Amino acid sequence: AINHPGFPFVAALLCGAILSATDPAAVVSTMKKLHAPKDLGTLMEGESLVNDATAVVLFSAVLAVALQSMGGATTGGLLGFFSATFFGGLVVGLIAGLVGSIVCLAVGERSAATLTLVILAFASFYIAEKWLHVSGILSVMSAAITSKFLLREHEDQLLQDVQSTWGWLGQFFNLVVFVLLGLVMQFSMFSDQWLAILIAIAAAMAARFVSVYSVGLLTHRNVYPIPTGWLLVMSWGGVRGIVAVVLALALPVELPYWWTIQSMVFGVVVFSMLVQAPTAGWFIKRYANKAIKPGA
Repeated sequence: AINHPGFPFVAALLCGAILSATDPAAVVSTMKKLHAPKDLGTLMEGESLVNDATAVVLFSAVLAVALQSMGGATTGGLLGFFSATFFGGLVVGLIAGLVGSIVCLAVGERSAATLTLVILAFASFYIAEKWLHVSGILSVMSAAITSKFLLREHEDQLLQDVQSTWGWLGQFFNLVVFVLLGLVMQFSMFSDQWLAILIAIAAAMAARFVSVYSVGLLTHRNVYPIPTGWLLVMSWGGVRGIVAVVLALALPVELPYWWTIQSMVFGVVVFSMLVQAPTAGWFIKRYANKAIKPGA
């Protein structure tokens, strides 16, 4: 239970931050095979991008508080750390994207531009995390958006190979992370922490449905209505994957509850891979094309 002596409130915050990251790659791939609306896939991928960046920043902030106090989180310190990390990462990425775009335009060659952008991603992450102590994930995201915008008129000349290169790198790093997951995961996690895992699965699913439908209700009234069928697909398709695993593996063993959090996260990820992802196709077939008209 939250605020249990062995699992304080800051531990619940830490677990929640990790599980807020989503990985819709498998679901989006299924959407493409089933010819679901492209806007739905774009919506899920964009939401995941924001989720992942926010999850990493929240994880860093809560972890810093947890290591300092071993259980007593201060709201002011947490908000200050979050703000500095969040906006600092965006600024670093903006500058890195500007520099990278200038270099790409200077070299004017496709393969050199691709290599420049790959180096830019790793460099902006390292500078943000190690030198400036702000969010490396947000720095990379901001750098990518900035360079994409600045190079939009030269996309055919310079950026044709970028997507395939990052696709290959993404698959490679996914493989590495899941190999690490297989090496670290133990059966005792599921036998000893089965109740905590069940609670985590239920809480993660409930939070997903509540958050998606809440945002859907707000956009329906004030911005643009999201089809009701899409909300159900997005809720069920918000699987947890690579980012959640990486953050769980990054937990320091100094925390007395690291094993419990890691077990809960791994349990949710396994549930996502074995239950949510395989059954997402049924939801897509049944609900992806059900829409409501704007203003309805």
